[in-house]
Amino acid sequence: MIPYSICISVPKNYLNRLMHYAVEFYTQQCYSESEERLKQIMSYLDKMSNLECRVLLAEDMPDNQRLVSFYLKQAGAEVFFADNGQIALDIALEASNHGFPFDVILMDIQMPVLNGNEATKKLRESGYTGAIIAITAHTSSHDRQTCLDAGCDDYTTKPVNPNRLIDLVAHYASKRKRKELTEDTVIV
Repeated sequence: MIPYSICISVPKNYLNRLMHYAVEFYTQQCYSESEERLKQIMSYLDKMSNLECRVLLAEDMPDNQRLVSFYLKQAGAEVFFADNGQIALDIALEASNHGFPFDVILMDIQMPVLNGNEATKKLRESGYTGAIIAITAHTSSHDRQTCLDAGCDDYTTKPVNPNRLIDLVAHYASKRKRKELTEDTVIV
């Protein structure tokens, strides 16, 4: 494995070319890596521009905001931030009330002012039906169940696995879009 990494920022129209070069560089440097690992990387890169959705990221730590939003933006999502649970609650309800609900809310559980579980409960009590995914460093089955009991649709852990994150967001965003299509379809 390479003991260093290189981060390059490029305009989106160069993204596919950059991914090609990154994979080519990776394969040349890590020829002895297993073929399965290479397939995982290729699969992740293939997903990176297919996600078209609006995500509210409720996260109080700037480093986590940057990392998670990087993955989501590279995958094609539009990302909005909330620094605590109260702000997330306010933004989500405001967007929903104006007809622009988020496709997915990623809700950190331990935040100041109003924690993620309390924010999720208040959203559900207010009639919010959109997807809410808990994102937390706590990994026990009890913590997972607490998040689900609060009203979260799913749960993922930190450190964030980019494949899992993109898969979860894609799943719930497409589920919402399918629901909107069936509600908008008029049978004559």
